[in-house]
Amino acid sequence: MLTPQERDFLEKRRRLTRYWPIGAGLLLASLATLTVWLWNYSPYLVNPYYVIDRLESGKTDAGIMEISTLLLPMMTLTVIVLLGLAVVMGFASFANEKKYQVIINKLLNDND
Repeated sequence: MLTPQERDFLEKRRRLTRYWPIGAGLLLASLATLTVWLWNYSPYLVNPYYVIDRLESGKTDAGIMEISTLLLPMMTLTVIVLLGLAVVMGFASFANEKKYQVIINKLLNDND
């Protein structure tokens, strides 16, 4: 009924599905920890209200402005790369799901 490759594929999907909540939870916890740490120790990078307040009060030194000017293009490129990777991962995910649907349709047709 199913080839060994199809059985391996289904087992791999089952295993990935089982471990995904753990991995996703760890990723979200890491992201939240990073955000809190940056908020407390480097608010110039994540807290726009802090930056606006410092700019309006004139308490921002030139060194911070130079660093901000240098970091903005790098951060923008990083976000673009991350979004690109998300799109590539989406393509891979849909390719796997298409394969999965072919297997399901084969099983359904064999049972008829």
